[in-house]
Amino acid sequence: MNTNDPNDNINDLVKIGEEVDVYIVHVSDRDGVVTLSKKKIDAVKGMEELKAAFENNEVLSGRVVELVRGGVVTIAKGVRVFIPASECALNYLSDLGVLLNTEQKFRIIKMDTDRRGRQRVVGSIKTVAKEAADKASAEFWATAEEGKQYKGIVKSLTSFGAFIDLGGVDGLIHISELSPIRISHPSEVVKVGDEIEVYIKELDKDKNRISLVRELKEQKAAEFWKDAEIGKKYTGIVKSITPFGAFVDIGGVDGLVHISELSWNRIKHPSEIVSVGQELEVYIKDLDKDKGKVSLGYKKEEDSPWVKAVKDLHVGDKIQAKIVRILPFGAFAEVAEYVDGLIHISQISNERINKPSDVLAIGDVVDCEIVEINDDTKQIGLSMKALMTDSASDVTADSDSNEEVLPNSYIEETSFTLGDILDSAEVSEDSEKKASEDVNEEPEA
Repeated sequence: MNTNDPNDNINDLVKIGEEVDVYIVHVSDRDGVVTLSKKKIDAVKGMEELKAAFENNEVLSGRVVELVRGGVVTIAKGVRVFIPASECALNYLSDLGVLLNTEQKFRIIKMDTDRRGRQRVVGSIKTVAKEAADKASAEFWATAEEGKQYKGIVKSLTSFGAFIDLGGVDGLIHISELSPIRISHPSEVVKVGDEIEVYIKELDKDKNRISLVRELKEQKAAEFWKDAEIGKKYTGIVKSITPFGAFVDIGGVDGLVHISELSWNRIKHPSEIVSVGQELEVYIKDLDKDKGKVSLGYKKEEDSPWVKAVKDLHVGDKIQAKIVRILPFGAFAEVAEYVDGLIHISQISNERINKPSDVLAIGDVVDCEIVEINDDTKQIGLSMKALMTDSASDVTADSDSNEEVLPNSYIEETSFTLGDILDSAEVSEDSEKKASEDVNEEPEA
């Protein structure tokens, strides 16, 4: 007794004491042995059932048991059914091995007899799959609408995107919609067989085209603007980097973190601090709902050089500082890393000097006293004069009292630059010169 299915177990086919129909194959008078076949009798019965199924266009089910030249073989009703490669799937399968040992639904599309008189049965998985796909497609289009969410299976990948099976209908999600960051190929984020959630962005029922996205940006953007406010914190993803800053996706909206907001220290390019795809904790510094622009902050106040410096500095402290800049009204000296203090010209010496460069040079390390720390305006005032003892200091103090008051501390964070200060000084000099000319001009006769 044998079977067409090599995977069958004889204990599953018959039981002791069970009555079965068999076909007598051979009788041996000498040995007294009768050879029987259940397979042949099953084949006769099975062939009759297959003929009926063929005539009635019935859907059958069978397990693929063998790969043969040009197709696969499945067993139905105990009969071997050949399914050509062209009929193995709705779309062409390059590897028929994926069907081996799987249960498949099919129809009989041909029954005939070969030259040796043997019955041949040909089946088709494709016809059944197409009917199922057509039914699913009709159901899909009946309820499909833009913005609707679906769970789909990644069916295939191309250089420009991924095709997603939504259940009988395929939609395309463009590569630009697969990830919030720029990718070179869809395989970087998805693979064939993955289940992903998608939304319908656009659909064309006449052309059966569906455009998909992984998230509805317009909806997320609307939710963002509804709750957005200055100071609110977000966890975003760095989407792109430019020479002037980094664009961060904070949920349907891209905000800009300016290069100056990425580090308290001077950097040449944002890539020194962040990279595309990096998760970033940011907060809203400024926003314009009308223009859809968001300015983001990244630096933390507690990490600023100023905060770190003033923890150890106090008014009255005597320190050594390195001269880093010299201007007409004074000299800037480094009191801590990235923090400078201003030594006003009146605080450089206890004697009158014409300009700071008469006494100081860049790179000089000088002894001075901290005379001012303004935490609100980030100002530090220094004095070399406070450490000097000389009788001439009183005379200098009297003469200095009549001078124009100039800045006596350095503003680390301000809305104007040193260039603005110098320009202002030039304007002042021009005004004084003009006033002098007006006074000296002779009156008209």
